[in-house]
Amino acid sequence: MKEFKGLFSLKNIGYSFVFMLINITSITVITSLTGLNMPMAFIASGLATLLFHKLTHNKIPSFIGMSGTFVGSMIAVSSTQGVEYALGGVVMAGICYLLMALAFFKFQDKILKYLPPYILNIGIVLIGLSLVPIGGNIFAGDIVVASVSLIALLIIELKVKDPKVKMFSIPIALLISTLVSFALRGIPTIETQTLQLITPKFSLEAFTMISVVTLATLFEILSDLKFAGDLINLDTFKEVGVGRILLGNGIGSIMTGLLGANVTTSYSENNSGVQLTGYKNPNAQVGAGIIFILVALIPHALDIFLYIPQASFGGIVLYLFASIAINGVRGLVGELNNKKKFMITCLALGLSFVSYSIFGVSVSSIFVAIAVAIILNIVIKDTEETI
Repeated sequence: MKEFKGLFSLKNIGYSFVFMLINITSITVITSLTGLNMPMAFIASGLATLLFHKLTHNKIPSFIGMSGTFVGSMIAVSSTQGVEYALGGVVMAGICYLLMALAFFKFQDKILKYLPPYILNIGIVLIGLSLVPIGGNIFAGDIVVASVSLIALLIIELKVKDPKVKMFSIPIALLISTLVSFALRGIPTIETQTLQLITPKFSLEAFTMISVVTLATLFEILSDLKFAGDLINLDTFKEVGVGRILLGNGIGSIMTGLLGANVTTSYSENNSGVQLTGYKNPNAQVGAGIIFILVALIPHALDIFLYIPQASFGGIVLYLFASIAINGVRGLVGELNNKKKFMITCLALGLSFVSYSIFGVSVSSIFVAIAVAIILNIVIKDTEETI
C-alpha cells in the first residue's frame, strides 16, 4: 500500500525497534496494574496501532497503547464484578468513542471553535505534569540503575556525532543500565506469560463506571494528537480530522476489549521520542506495532524484554515525560502575555493538582481543568490587556 512505502527498509526497522522500547514501559505498567494478560495487551496495542494508521492514512507518527486514565475504573469494576465485566466496559467505551467520532464528522469546525490552540497546549502541559510523578516513581525504584540509563542517554545524544549510534541511543542506554543492574542486583527471575483470552461480559454498572471516562480522555487525545502534528508541521485536525482519530480509538478499543485488554489511546511519550530521535516517519510506529505482535506470538520473546529492569526504563521515561510538559510550555510562549489567557492557564494548572470523583469513581483532573478553562474562555470576553 502506497502510504506504507518503506515500512520494511532497514532504517525504518531500526527505528521501529526504538519506538517499541519507548512505548513498552506504559503498556507493561498499565497492564500489570489492571491484572490483564501481558501478551494479549501487546497484540492489542499492535493491532490498534496498525488500525489507527490505516484509518488516518499513516499521516501521524502516533503509537496506540493501553490507556492509564482508565486504570482506576478498571480496577474498581474488576474487584466488584470480575475482570470479564471490566472488559465489557472497555468495549462500551469504544462505542462511546465511535459516537464522539460521529459528532466530530458532522460538527468538527463548530466544536473546535471552542478549543483554541492555547487550550490544547495547556492540555499538553498537564499531560506531561501528570506523567512525571509516574516516571519519578519508576526512577526511584533503583536510582543507581535509572541514573545509568539517563546519563548514558544524555551522553549519546549530546556527545556522540555518529547518527547511526544516536539512532540507537535508547536501546544502548537500556542495555548498559541492564548490564549494570545484573552486575549489582543479579539476574532477576521472571515468570513466562502465555496468551489468555477472556470473554467480555456486560453490565450497566461497568458501562457507567468505565464509559464515562471516555469524555474525560477526549481533551487528552486532542492535545496529544495536536502535539504529534506540530512535530511534523501538520495541522492534524484539518489534514486528518478528529472524526478519523476518534474512529481509530473507538474501533481499537472495541477490538482490545474483545481481546482482553484495556481501552486504547495515543501515547504522549511516543511524541517525545519522535522529537528526541528526529525520525518523523509514521512507518516507525507501524513497525513498532508489528514488533509488539510478533513478540507476543513468538514463544519466550516477551521474556527477553521482561528481563530489562523497570528502573532502566525509569531513566528514559523520566526524560520523555518531562519533555512533554516542556513542549506544552513552548507552545504557550507568546500566548501568556495576554492577561485573560494567563489567568485561565494558571487556574487550569492549579485545578489539575486537585483530586475529583463522581459517585465514588475518580475523574481525570486534566478533564476538569481543561473543561473549566474552556468554559472560562467562552464566558470571559477577549481582552488586549497584557500582564
